[in-house]
Amino acid sequence: MLKKYDKDGSGALEEGEWKEMKGSPEKTDTNGDKIITLDELIVAFGGTSGGSSSSSSKSRNSPVTARIGGGNRVSTLEEKLKDKGVSSKFISSDKNSDGNLQMSEYSDTWTDKMLADFDKLDANRDGVISPTEWVEGGGR
Repeated sequence: MLKKYDKDGSGALEEGEWKEMKGSPEKTDTNGDKIITLDELIVAFGGTSGGSSSSSSKSRNSPVTARIGGGNRVSTLEEKLKDKGVSSKFISSDKNSDGNLQMSEYSDTWTDKMLADFDKLDANRDGVISPTEWVEGGGR
């Protein structure tokens, strides 16, 4: 499902990507953050995850423990982001481990330069920097 519906390649299904999904995606989004994570998908389909899917503070380093098919381990969010070329700065700044950077995660102190830097990376101007925006925008 993630490969089929994750149009922006963020590794999660944001609310805008739900429209083509069948069923009730809202029920799969157990923590109500309008983002369906891999852990939430696994739990929805009867698996178990490495963390509580109702919490937005999952550890990105703990692997998902569900077994799929032949028993392959599912990659952690950090592994997936690194595979996409996302820097460790992005990963460590992502405090809520949702795979995106909100303005509050990008910086604690806001100056005109900091805001301009954020805006340069936030290509679609939605207030969130996705991994794709980070890599394509030259985030360091």
